[in-house]
Amino acid sequence: PSSGITFLPVQSPTSGTAVDFTGIPSTATEIYVYFINNDTSGYYRVQLIVGGVPVTSGYESSSGTSGAESSATNGFYIYNSAVSTSGIMTIHKPATGTWVESHSVRRAGAEASGGGHILSVGTVDGIRVFMNNGAFQSGSLCVGYR
Repeated sequence: PSSGITFLPVQSPTSGTAVDFTGIPSTATEIYVYFINNDTSGYYRVQLIVGGVPVTSGYESSSGTSGAESSATNGFYIYNSAVSTSGIMTIHKPATGTWVESHSVRRAGAEASGGGHILSVGTVDGIRVFMNNGAFQSGSLCVGYR
């Protein structure tokens, strides 16, 4: 296991559009989202949860692969193009209310990477992984923090 990381229970969604991970303490300054062989029919967004409610706007995020890229303001975006995806997103808190994200994933033989930030958010207590224009089909998700 990774040093000093506390893991929340793994979830393996086979349907639906959102998976919430709660129980992240206010002292956390690093959050890790693991995508393990996820098949989907849409594009990932990862949102911070503050006070039990997902933050749905204010993100500056982009992701791409091989010249194809896109951006989002409703969550940290992963360009996965509805294919099997494995990889990691890291979200760091460099200052009060500020979170910075980067990710690298393998998606059906190609790679996608990107990053982003959100400013002026309250105390994060969870993470929501959701599908934009699609649904989960198989695979696992895991969240860790320190």
